Amino acid sequence: MIRSVLAVIAGYIAMVILTMALFILMARIAPGVLPREGMFPAPPVVALILGFAFLSALVGGFVTATVALRSEEKHVFGLAAVVLVMGALNATTAGNSQPLWYLSALVLLALAGVYVGGNIYMNRNRPE
Repeated sequence: MIRSVLAVIAGYIAMVILTMALFILMARIAPGVLPREGMFPAPPVVALILGFAFLSALVGGFVTATVALRSEEKHVFGLAAVVLVMGALNATTAGNSQPLWYLSALVLLALAGVYVGGNIYMNRNRPE
C-alpha cells in the first residue's frame, strides 16, 4: 500500500519538477517570452506549454510505473486521477484569466502523457 502511494506521489513530483525546470529554462533562454501574470501567452508559447504538459506527464507516468513494480497500470491510472483532480482545481481557481479550451487541453494532454509514459515502461518490460 505504501509503495502504491509513493509511486503515484513520485510520478506527480517528477511532473512538477520537470515542468518547473522547463519553465525556468525557457525564461533563461528567451526572457520576456512568458507572459506576465494575468496575461495569456502568444500562440507559439501556448503550443510550447502544451508540449511541456505532455512531456512532463509522460515522464510522470513512466516514473509511477517504475516505482510501482507491479500492477503498473493501476498506479498509472492513480496518477491520471490525481492529474484530473489537480486540473479541475486549477480550472476553478483560474477564474477568467485563462480560456476553458486551454485549461482543458492542459489536462487532456497531461492525461495522455501519463498514459503513454506508463505504457512505455510496461511495454519495454513485458516479455516477448
